[in-house]
Amino acid sequence: IDAYREKPIAETGSAGNFRKELEDWKAMTPNIFIWDYTCQFTNYLAPFPYQSVLQANVKYFKDNRVTGIFEHGSGDTYGDMAELQSYLQAKLLWDPEADRSKLTEEFCKGYYGPAAPSILEYLRLREEALLNSGKHLDIYGTPANDRNGYLSPEHMDAYDRLIRKAAGAVDGTVYQQRIARVRLSLEYAILQQSRVYGNEKHGFLQSGGTDRYIVKANWPQRVKNFAAECKKAGVRELSENGLSPARYQQEWENIFNRKWPFNLASNAKVTLLNPFAEDYPARGARTLVDGMTGFDDYSYNWLCFYGTDLIATLDMGKEIAFRNVSMNFLNDPRHSIYPPVRLTVETSDDGVHYVSYGLKPSDLKAFESDAKTNESVQLGAKLFGPEEENLKVRIRTFVFDPKVSCRARFIRVTAKVLPQQPSWRSYSNKKPMLCCDEIYVLP
Repeated sequence: IDAYREKPIAETGSAGNFRKELEDWKAMTPNIFIWDYTCQFTNYLAPFPYQSVLQANVKYFKDNRVTGIFEHGSGDTYGDMAELQSYLQAKLLWDPEADRSKLTEEFCKGYYGPAAPSILEYLRLREEALLNSGKHLDIYGTPANDRNGYLSPEHMDAYDRLIRKAAGAVDGTVYQQRIARVRLSLEYAILQQSRVYGNEKHGFLQSGGTDRYIVKANWPQRVKNFAAECKKAGVRELSENGLSPARYQQEWENIFNRKWPFNLASNAKVTLLNPFAEDYPARGARTLVDGMTGFDDYSYNWLCFYGTDLIATLDMGKEIAFRNVSMNFLNDPRHSIYPPVRLTVETSDDGVHYVSYGLKPSDLKAFESDAKTNESVQLGAKLFGPEEENLKVRIRTFVFDPKVSCRARFIRVTAKVLPQQPSWRSYSNKKPMLCCDEIYVLP
């Protein structure tokens, strides 16, 4: 479960512990069964070019005297290339030495008919792109963080052309429905990535004037079409947490209903005193000023700090006037993510001497909203740190607003991480994590 899938288990460093454990089991028993994983459980529909290592892994298991294998995929809901995946698994478990390329070609010709050449090229291209990217293929990954890998805009455009070509070759036939399933994976990746691209070229937002962004006119309908196609294709869940297409559509409706103001700090240089978590890089320091807030998933638009404080300095390039500084922090105890225990904002003209921004208690307001519904309540005296036991995912918003305009070039935000797990999560050996999405500087 902890091995990446871009290389065979026999080769990838991430499977080192597994290989050692298998050797230990072989010394004790000739009866070994393997429970393997063959899709992205956080995103069942995400393009997941696992087929290239499937045969190598089956051979490795056989060579190491494994007598049974259970291939765990997306279950009774549709996942990326599920039909081909099942076909290859069945054939290779029966005969690990069979020719995978011939099996793939045999299946595509029979299942996609005249569209087979385009589908085969699509499969070949994404496998090649994955290997050339040097990126990991993670069963708990996300298409949103693959902007420079096998799901880059350039690769996505190439895949789209091939799938369109495939669809054009089989108009009005049963093959059309099967190719529509292939397209679902690409469309899902586009929608998920748009949440990260935000107001950029491949995002779902566009300029709505000098002070805000608005949702692109075609995006609400695009989401509706996706949900409808999911229903046709038999997609019941989009991830192992049970997210249905209907709930996914509602998530988007909540996103569409948000306000997306223009951040005065959008061009600021961000300097971090402490490193962010390497496993969840988002867009690096740029995440804090890219104009995009986060959602209920910490791997989308959240900059995470594992067991260390967030200390970020924004250099605006010149002295500017502003009045309001706000930011969001994720509250997701199930993943050991908690709001800060203390939060300060400071300003400076020279980047050396800082003064507090907002001195009175009334200068700071805090709200907490349900990450799925956006329903928000203002917090009372308890602004910082975790509440009593509650595993619900929420977003805590802090607003520094002294009601008077300020002029400064530098703004420094310090958020102190929870030093240890709360008593009701003391069984966890993970350090608490701090996740911030955007530091808004508003007029």
